[in-house]
Amino acid sequence: MPGPWCSPSLCPWGRHRSPRLTRPGYARFVSVSTRCPVRAPRAKSFCVRVKLRQYVTFAAQPIMPVVGSTRTFTAPYGAARAPAACSHPIAVFPRRKVWSCRMRRPQAAIGASLLVLVVAAAGVALVRPAGRKAESYAPRAGHLAPLFALKDTRGRLVTLRQLKGTPVLINFFATWCIPCRSEMPRIETFYRSHSSDLRVLAVDKAEPASDVQSFAASFKLQFVPVLDSNYAVSNQYGVYGIQPVSFWLDARGTIRAVDYGPMTAAQMSAGLRKVQTA
Repeated sequence: MPGPWCSPSLCPWGRHRSPRLTRPGYARFVSVSTRCPVRAPRAKSFCVRVKLRQYVTFAAQPIMPVVGSTRTFTAPYGAARAPAACSHPIAVFPRRKVWSCRMRRPQAAIGASLLVLVVAAAGVALVRPAGRKAESYAPRAGHLAPLFALKDTRGRLVTLRQLKGTPVLINFFATWCIPCRSEMPRIETFYRSHSSDLRVLAVDKAEPASDVQSFAASFKLQFVPVLDSNYAVSNQYGVYGIQPVSFWLDARGTIRAVDYGPMTAAQMSAGLRKVQTA
């Protein structure tokens, strides 16, 4: 049974418990219920604004990330221990202080500045910066893809500019993300069948190179993942959540399709057709 952190009968906007910090820091858990409506954000009301480079997200049991031998995820400004029994998505927000965020009046709900988009079908959450729309950050189809340069797990610098002239699939993932782990074998199979027509850039979000190397070896990936160690590229592309996000770029570097969540083989074929016919 889910614990009080994530009981589906409790709307996360109505009740909230701050976690016990494992060391000095600023973090908070928000339990996500698929029954809870998304509230309209207000930039300066109720629960403080989010700075893009000051948060991380992950999912709780049974899709909890395991860092080392513990179930503790270290955030940029501290660490927080996850609840022992939980089956719903959890989001961690490093803040300048720990907020209780218990709503006592209807006005409080109107002023909520938490942005958690509940994706019921996938059972995961997308985290948006407070006070802004996700669309204002995420490049869309028809836009030029933001250029970036990242090191891969072997220490080599990989730039998006180098790949112009060939369609590119940029896939944001994490080694502990269960939807990402289920999707990666399909990406590898698809890449093996279309390696002459497509380049794959798998962008890992702020994990040690050794963990990503082990992940790539376990799936026998023929492409080498790159490391987004400070979330800079994730922020550029508006990737704030705990699910995989894929951008399909044509040979000129223009985004032709964006897929949120784990892709099927049919979605990958459709994405490749879009970038080839553009």
